[in-house]
Amino acid sequence: MTRRYGLLGAMLLLGAFVLLAQEAPDETVVSPQTVESFNLQLGGILEADAAGLYYGPAATFLVNTEHLRLYGALRMVNDGRWLPTEGWMDEGVYFNLMESHVQVLAGDFTLEGGFQPADHWYSQNPNLTILNTNGRSSVGLAYRYDGDMISYQSRWVGLNLMSPFTYGYGIDSGGIDTPFDQTWRDRGLNYKLYLLKFGQLRLGYQESSLYLDRYFDINYFVNPAPSILINTLWSSGQSGANPWIHSANDSSLMGFYADYTDKLFRAEAEFNIKDLNLPFGYTDNLNKLAWSAGFSWYSDYGTFSFWHGGATKHMFASTYQVAGNPNFYPYEYTYYPLDVVSGRTIALEDNYIGWPHGENSLAFSLAWQHAFQIWELPIVADVAAEWVISGSKSPHNPWHEFGSCSEIDNTTELFTGDTVLEHQLALQATATTRWRCFAVSLDFQLGVIINALGLEAVPETIYGVEPPIWRPQAGVVRNTSAFNLTLLYILEL
Repeated sequence: MTRRYGLLGAMLLLGAFVLLAQEAPDETVVSPQTVESFNLQLGGILEADAAGLYYGPAATFLVNTEHLRLYGALRMVNDGRWLPTEGWMDEGVYFNLMESHVQVLAGDFTLEGGFQPADHWYSQNPNLTILNTNGRSSVGLAYRYDGDMISYQSRWVGLNLMSPFTYGYGIDSGGIDTPFDQTWRDRGLNYKLYLLKFGQLRLGYQESSLYLDRYFDINYFVNPAPSILINTLWSSGQSGANPWIHSANDSSLMGFYADYTDKLFRAEAEFNIKDLNLPFGYTDNLNKLAWSAGFSWYSDYGTFSFWHGGATKHMFASTYQVAGNPNFYPYEYTYYPLDVVSGRTIALEDNYIGWPHGENSLAFSLAWQHAFQIWELPIVADVAAEWVISGSKSPHNPWHEFGSCSEIDNTTELFTGDTVLEHQLALQATATTRWRCFAVSLDFQLGVIINALGLEAVPETIYGVEPPIWRPQAGVVRNTSAFNLTLLYILEL
């Protein structure tokens, strides 16, 4: 639940909102799109967890005009999660550019681009499975139309481009159909949402397509046709060799979304699939499913929410294969095609593009949020409790320990074959306020992980070296309790 990289960005946006709302007469909330302002915030962040104490300077800026919005957030970190950015930095110190993007606003139409999390724009659900708004930032571009009857959006997310890293797995070094010595292939992703509005009810279809050997695909981005149709018509993986096809066969997720909102209540749900086992055509597929649902109740005592999400085994894994090599197509639904890079293990929540807990998991959360004043000091308080259950995960190794889906007996798997499960328990409380020219955020978390996931090597098979698999480790307990203090000075023009 701790969002060590998303907390500052969320707090700073909240600080900007408090700033604008505070200046509005008669408690009228002023939309940031209609106020011309420049807001610069400078300060520092102090963090502590079971591993140590971390600190560093932070800065953010926010520019609002009627048709243009600029936002950026940068901090220096000494938690050792990544290698130093510059040679003069000490070990474990690096720059973290959390966001830097621009929005162009024109009535019901919005164009957005830069370095930022893959925002889905339409939901309050923290458990959405296709895009994780609270995940890591990436270069991207998006546009959206939000009218009275329909809403449509298309988003491109850049994944890997001209990477110097190699896969390090495959049949053997130098083979023609092995990625062993091959540098990471360029990868990108496109997301689309189609929403129809019926009063307070919205019904939609959403999808994402992950593709190889290109960083950006303009056809997916500007073509409003469903991505599965684009892949079928333009992919060389289909039968025939028409002159307009390209040498690719892309991976898609698709599903349905619905929400209902009134003055006191909001509910929403989604259901997504990657593959289905059908009685015709696709009889060898496994059912790869992900879902989420929840509601919020608005009252004078705050907003109370319940959320749930889950995903079956293999949902976000690299599960496309060719004869004799299941690792030939790195289609995993992650930002990076490995779990360990430069000696650093990438946390699953930092790697998954969508559902942060990954395949083979269930999550339940309760939350309360309330805005109030103490001695004329505006405070926004947020309390959340979460329970996550996880089995083994294999984002980069198709079919876990099996060589093919045909070796797996169950067409739908959730915790199948896992004798031990990981349990994450967390209680988090956050309070944010502004006093004069200062913005302050306090965040506490009490948390524990029981039978914590750990990487396990897979015995070599006829397929050669294979990526490791995340498995629950019986008896391994990890303390995830943490504290975060952010203090920023606000300069406004």
